[in-house]
Amino acid sequence: MTKEFIPYEQALALKELGFDESCLAYYNNYKPKNNHPRGLVISGNQDHNIETEGDNLICSAPLYQQAFRWFREKYRLDGKPEYFLNNFYCFIINDMKQEDTSRRLFTEFPSYEEAELECLKKLIKIVTH
Repeated sequence: MTKEFIPYEQALALKELGFDESCLAYYNNYKPKNNHPRGLVISGNQDHNIETEGDNLICSAPLYQQAFRWFREKYRLDGKPEYFLNNFYCFIINDMKQEDTSRRLFTEFPSYEEAELECLKKLIKIVTH
């Protein structure tokens, strides 16, 4: 089930962009002082982005679908990994703010999961630049 959650690096980037939705899990990447688990912790539906222990190393761990929805709603960027040709995958990012054209990025990846992660990274890059 852990593969359903975005990686820590991207979760921290979303936190820095203002992601503040409740999540089923969080990342705890500081050294535990009182036996708190480290890494991905399934916790129930909470917002962990308000916690700042360990130099902001605690952050909510959104599901991929939750992160993609957040980009659609907040930035009007619709990212989708898709099947391409010959057992390769790509991703497409549509800029829903533009009426006449949309941004399309096609790159071949050997798996859906790789295309999904690269799409998320590209969305973060678009928003931060």
